[in-house]
Amino acid sequence: MKDLFFDRLAKIDAAISAGPASCNFTRDIAGNFREPASRAYFYRKLEDAGWLELLVKAGEFRSVPEGKEHPNKGAPPIPPPWPQAEFLARIARDVPDKVLDVLLRLPETNNFGVFEYFADAANAMPASLASKLVPRAKKWLVLTDVLLRHSESKQECNR
Repeated sequence: MKDLFFDRLAKIDAAISAGPASCNFTRDIAGNFREPASRAYFYRKLEDAGWLELLVKAGEFRSVPEGKEHPNKGAPPIPPPWPQAEFLARIARDVPDKVLDVLLRLPETNNFGVFEYFADAANAMPASLASKLVPRAKKWLVLTDVLLRHSESKQECNR
């Protein structure tokens, strides 16, 4: 019997409903991530910060996908989606210290598409915690500015 997309989403829904305490990530969730849409679905449905520890242990926050080379030379890299960033932003108010730890452990990335979510997470934290992200946030701003300005200047030159 084929394992259809919507059947896998139903399995993801069932695992989310059961909660993180009864979830075996590999058995109940990871096997259903056959395409990016199913992973995005999972992270968009999560509201419970209790999932964070399980997901960290499962390696879901080891790295951010790097931007992909744009087909137009000189354009900034195409930022692939990383739905984990949206989840971190949503739960930062509930578990700011844990979200901060995840953000500080992430390697640097050129995926400027996630920086807005990281900023949203920082904005949801108490200032004493969010301030620890300032050095990284400066890099996010510089990288985003450099990439976008580079793209704009290339477009001007091509006119």
